[in-house]
Amino acid sequence: MKRIGRALALLGFFVAWSPISLNTARAQFGYPAADAGRTRDPAAPTTYAAPPSSFGWGVAAPSTVPSGGTINTASPDWRLGVTVDNTPSGVVLRTVQAGSAAERAGLEAGDIILTVGGYQVGYVDGKLFDIGEEIRRRVDGQGRVRMLVQDVRTTKVNLMDVGLQNTSVAVRGDVVWRDPRVIPAGAILQVRVDNVTRPYQAVNGGSVSVSVLQNQPIPFEMYIDPAYLVAGERYQIQASIVSAGQVLYATPQPLAIDPTRGPISGLRLELAPAGVVTAGGTYTTGYPPNSQLITSYYQKYLSRVPNQAEMTAWLEYFARGKSVDDLPVTLLSSAEFYERSGGTDARFIEQMFLSVVQRRPSNEEMTRWLQQLQRLGPQGRNQAVRDFWMSANRK
Repeated sequence: MKRIGRALALLGFFVAWSPISLNTARAQFGYPAADAGRTRDPAAPTTYAAPPSSFGWGVAAPSTVPSGGTINTASPDWRLGVTVDNTPSGVVLRTVQAGSAAERAGLEAGDIILTVGGYQVGYVDGKLFDIGEEIRRRVDGQGRVRMLVQDVRTTKVNLMDVGLQNTSVAVRGDVVWRDPRVIPAGAILQVRVDNVTRPYQAVNGGSVSVSVLQNQPIPFEMYIDPAYLVAGERYQIQASIVSAGQVLYATPQPLAIDPTRGPISGLRLELAPAGVVTAGGTYTTGYPPNSQLITSYYQKYLSRVPNQAEMTAWLEYFARGKSVDDLPVTLLSSAEFYERSGGTDARFIEQMFLSVVQRRPSNEEMTRWLQQLQRLGPQGRNQAVRDFWMSANRK
């Protein structure tokens, strides 16, 4: 019924569409949710500008891996390569990135995407149906998705099969363990890539969970978002088998890798019995003030709680007498915060102001901080944020 209802809503488009009457709002970026809950919050943010390469993240649809008897939930990072304006009459393409999947498909600025996989995008009855989320839901395993598009030049509506661009860095391998004991039913293999240089920052796409049966080796694959990779920083991969909250097997030593150089394949991770080790656990023992502070900053700036590796890294960091100010500066300058803010310098600065001083920047402030970011470049964002943080906390 939702497909039919949203399709019927398109009828008003052909009768009443006018470029002057568009109620434009910038595209929201979000992760996929279950199909059963497709209703959007009418109060969803409407000032979120997606970066040129943000649309079309891969669907995390399970795929069976017969050789290992596993289910692997990783999927590529598919990108369309556009920025958009969400409107009640569809999604208007604001820019089309050169060399992107959108350009190869013949899409141009001003074209209007009406549906993705048969579902309307943009605002429907005041609710936002985000094109990025719909692409993640509808893209197939080869990165193709069907769209209904109105051509800005001819005004004709065309049904197009668009091949998206895979921009993620694939990491593939398998896991073995040399122990005859039977693995309990329901055990899970967890494989994770960590940033050794900055262990308090998660690597987006750098983790995968696989259901474990008895067959070996167990293959795994993950697709890392390149925005979270920095040349010259060190990375490692490790794995564990977890059952009922306990680690049964783990890699004795993480394996050093360098995903900044491109895809990695042929990895083999050998696990050893880990004894009875708690997989989750609390973080407050010995550091109650710091653990609460860490959690509060993650929730405030990244809208999530820290994972175990991040919490442990920060607790060890503070135990060495490091400044607490390094925590908010690191989170605010992270690729995760930048993407959540909209993926552009202007949206990033605006969200930084809102998050730290609870107001939007003036035109003068926006110009000054934009100039500083452009002068320092992406690798200098941490310094710009540190200057902003110190300035804000002096007032």
